[in-house]
Amino acid sequence: MELLHDNFIIYSEQLPSYNEFYNNVMKPNKACLFGSKLTEQWKCRKEWTDNNDDSNRINFDYLAKKYGNLIVPVYNCNRKHFNSNPKNEMLFNEYVRYWKKFIENDNGESMEILYLKDWHLVQDSVDNDFYSIPEYFESDYLNEYCRDKQITDFKFVYMGPTGSRTPLHIDVFGSFSWSSNIIGTKRWIMIPDYSIDRLKQLIGWDELPHDLKILPNYPEILEKVQGFEVIQQAGEIIFVPSGYLHQVENLTNTISINHNWFNACNLERIFNNLLNALNDVQNEIKDLKVDMNDDGEEWNELCDKILTIHFGMNRQYFLEIIRNSIDNRLFRSSNSNKFPQQQHDFECLKKILKKILLNENFSKKTNDNDWKNLESLEKVAN
Repeated sequence: MELLHDNFIIYSEQLPSYNEFYNNVMKPNKACLFGSKLTEQWKCRKEWTDNNDDSNRINFDYLAKKYGNLIVPVYNCNRKHFNSNPKNEMLFNEYVRYWKKFIENDNGESMEILYLKDWHLVQDSVDNDFYSIPEYFESDYLNEYCRDKQITDFKFVYMGPTGSRTPLHIDVFGSFSWSSNIIGTKRWIMIPDYSIDRLKQLIGWDELPHDLKILPNYPEILEKVQGFEVIQQAGEIIFVPSGYLHQVENLTNTISINHNWFNACNLERIFNNLLNALNDVQNEIKDLKVDMNDDGEEWNELCDKILTIHFGMNRQYFLEIIRNSIDNRLFRSSNSNKFPQQQHDFECLKKILKKILLNENFSKKTNDNDWKNLESLEKVAN
């Protein structure tokens, strides 16, 4: 283990135990970089690269043949759309043709930079065994719920040419994320969650820029907010803590696999983020409440609709994730099937469920089964 920064740990050769990662990285909400050992056996690291030439070259022929007829989301990095880039869709075959032309044309000289990202390839394709989830990231309430309910997940593939990038942002819900480079090199810039207000003060803007590197005093500001840069190579996996601001640039032609998720370690952060977003929505449309029915049900439904757009999930969605996580873990426990950090899981789920049951914003969404679940959690968490 190498501690290169107060908030950044590297496990290059010796991999940590699950408990070490859980207690030293996830719980304290620190960033982490794993060496390439975790991905050595992944099919995509062998099949998506051109082994006959150079392992850093993309096997476009293989990818086009396997996924060419799938529709993919593509973002234009040369244009802005609010705090992101405008999105379009095209066949994957079309994107491969664009990418090859980009490379042939001196890495896109005079061409717009298009970035294929947020592609749900696992769900879009029958071939879903091209990688495996490392044990460190298996405790995942979010994607577990998506799997059980057979709804859109938060597992993505990113593909982009040299210079493609993702602007400065915080991940959806303020979740954890992990990102593995299959091919290529990325540069990450990260700002800890507790330094975001300080960053705004230093640059004198309420709205953060797309790219921190445009700031004339960027190195000085990065140091003052305890931020840091990370260069991620092929095969390496980076863990992004909950609520960290970050921006990413592909320094070479790059393909990566990314997950957003949360578990016991950041569950309370997600809950608080949801409540803060809900409060913003309620304050924004409070004047409409007087014109709606007396029981407030219509207004609450409107709040949840806007909350889904504004935050990405609403109260019911979050409650269903909690219920699903509790049911799965109580079932495993009842069958004497223990899992890592089981006690901490139960304690955190109990804490959040109790907060939900006592929160007036959830009063019309909970039921008797939630109270029974709380009783069960109190038994196993003691």
